[in-house]
Amino acid sequence: MSTFARHHAELRRAVSAHKGREMRTREIKELFEKDYPALNSAWVHPSDHCENHVCKGACECALTSMSIFSKRKRGLYFVR
Repeated sequence: MSTFARHHAELRRAVSAHKGREMRTREIKELFEKDYPALNSAWVHPSDHCENHVCKGACECALTSMSIFSKRKRGLYFVR
């Protein structure tokens, strides 16, 4: 897993109750911070875990059926 895509499993668990909902990056990070206060949320980038978007250092789940999010627009993601 790339350095930028740390905490994939934890991120998936943090947003799992919000499947089918659009969320802003800040909301996603807040959920992650609440559930995993000991982990550094600076590594949480929803754009690294998208089915329809990829960036440098993205998670292996990007562009696959294992992705966590679908990018709607900058800073807005649909939880899959």
